[in-house]
Amino acid sequence: MKLKSTLWALAFACAAVSCSDDLESGPNGNNGNGEALGESALVAVQINAGITTKAGNGEDGDGFEKGDIDESDIKDLTIYLFENSGSTTDFDFKSTSTLVAKGYTAATGSEENPDATHPTTGGTDLTETNHGWQATIEVTMSDKAASFAGKKYGVIAITNMGGSDKLPAIGTGTNQISTGNQLANYLINDLQTESGFIMSSHTLEDNQNHESTVTFPDRSSDNVPEVEVFVERLAAKVRVNEYNNNSTFVYNPTGATTDRVVLNNVAIFNQLSSGSYLLKRVTEENNQFDPTTGDLSDFSDATKDEYLGDEEVNANKLLPVRFVIDPWTRAKTAENVTNLAAINSATETGFTPKALSYDYAYCVASGQTYQTIGAIWSGWQNEQTKNIIPLSGREADDLTYLYTRENTTSKAASLNGYSTGALFQATYYPKQWMVVDETDGSVEATNVSKETDIAKQTAQTFYTYNDDIFKDYKSVFAYTLARIYAEEIGDGKQHPGYIFFDGFTTAGLGNMTVSDFKNSKTLASAADPFGYLKALKTAVEAETDGDKKMNTVTGVKSFEDFMDENGGNDMVEINKLVKVYTNGVCYYPYWIRHENNDDQHVMGVMEFDIVRNNIYDISVSEIKGLGLSEVDVPDPTDPDESGDAQLTVILNVKDWVVRSNSGVSL
Repeated sequence: MKLKSTLWALAFACAAVSCSDDLESGPNGNNGNGEALGESALVAVQINAGITTKAGNGEDGDGFEKGDIDESDIKDLTIYLFENSGSTTDFDFKSTSTLVAKGYTAATGSEENPDATHPTTGGTDLTETNHGWQATIEVTMSDKAASFAGKKYGVIAITNMGGSDKLPAIGTGTNQISTGNQLANYLINDLQTESGFIMSSHTLEDNQNHESTVTFPDRSSDNVPEVEVFVERLAAKVRVNEYNNNSTFVYNPTGATTDRVVLNNVAIFNQLSSGSYLLKRVTEENNQFDPTTGDLSDFSDATKDEYLGDEEVNANKLLPVRFVIDPWTRAKTAENVTNLAAINSATETGFTPKALSYDYAYCVASGQTYQTIGAIWSGWQNEQTKNIIPLSGREADDLTYLYTRENTTSKAASLNGYSTGALFQATYYPKQWMVVDETDGSVEATNVSKETDIAKQTAQTFYTYNDDIFKDYKSVFAYTLARIYAEEIGDGKQHPGYIFFDGFTTAGLGNMTVSDFKNSKTLASAADPFGYLKALKTAVEAETDGDKKMNTVTGVKSFEDFMDENGGNDMVEINKLVKVYTNGVCYYPYWIRHENNDDQHVMGVMEFDIVRNNIYDISVSEIKGLGLSEVDVPDPTDPDESGDAQLTVILNVKDWVVRSNSGVSL
């Protein structure tokens, strides 16, 4: 799925023709990391910023993108040499591989070489397969009795860690590592440092027979052995674009073409924040796996995961048959989604378990309940971070993207509480709404504004009930009363025994007796969404004087008084049925797709995932209707694939594999 914008062999901006601007090289450039007492040797590491792909797998997404210079720049390099016990020909990186040597070098102009000047030429044309970054790095044996002479080793590379001590030394002591699984499972908290984006080896071989192995000469020689390495960023990039040059982000909903919607901002939610594996891994290959019925449970044995592996696709269904695994993937179950703090990463050798956490969570617990979307959005705004991306009214220097971490789940756990998504904040301008005539209690559709051009209409607060838009609460209540009559009697004149909105005003209650209310067909039939009629019934239940006026009975209030802040209403329950849209603001959630199965009713394998080194390009092609209200409460147990999305999104995924999420329908 990923175009591997792969920086290949490690090092620094190569100058245009054949000379190179190097990382600080050789023994003096190794910054004396002093992690071992064994023999040292030099290795020439070369990174070609070419694209490394493998035919027939799911890594290539929707195309490739080289990325910005600062996304590809390399200012320091760490390499580990490894071998597999008992073999001189097996250089696959495994959990049992033995780490034998480590080396580090910093870039010119880095903190560890402050007097040097960072090169400003070379390394910028990422389409040139013969030019890239290069460096000579000193590696030191962990065993002082061991020798490099005549030996061949595999090489794992990591860039931009920001210092020689940022990755563990080789050994068996505290905070040291010695095996492949300890290195692969090392948890990285940052996506980038002051040096740049952290990158690590994603493969040890490309399709042109270049290998990440190094062979040392049998005896002392002036020749420095060379190795090519292939690295990718730990970060993923989410970018929101215009669709068909719609720079205003204004839409006419397909379900209400006279209405108007403006997308104001978008925030990326459920950004996994607890860390990433240093090295990517996938589940073992399973040729019996059926993408339509199978799930991650078919790959339950974590010890069989493959480091540096690629997603693969089923040749017939074009769906992956390998899952990409993050440190918490297998612990993200449907049962655990309401208690993220209890989800720890797998306890693997050399790896301390850590609780799963998200930045900008879409489902935020508040006591025994969850916060509303409006409260969640306000919290994000108060943090004043770059998580909120402007859309309508976007300035030229506004960022259109952000970076996030790998976040993968099984099909069964593709739930709102886990999956990374985009929440669009919009303003909705309805052409018409339902309004009560207080003189007779009737409700009719009228234009929201006298302005004939809806583009010039100002935003208004409105309410929804049963998919209809109303001007205010009293119009909703009047509608429910009129509907009771219409359902029982049908169209025609008002019928004795039915009470309409005008009867529940202050004046109306002054004219109504207790007997009128108790014997009304409205009370006998009503179940209004506000609980108002129920409250009146409770207030008059013990009243025996049927001639008494309703406004004189203790606890009886007009509808409008009841709906005041201290009117006795239950707004939590009311908000479940009657939604408020303050100043027309609404929200459209969209869960980012990694592998779209093009079926809105069936969850696909790795459909709602984020994978490192991918660009998720999102653009909205269509808005179907009104979005969520500020009072709606996200439920972490809701599935990502619900079939009722109100926007259509076209998503492209690039490696800096691009994954298209364009043409999103909201």
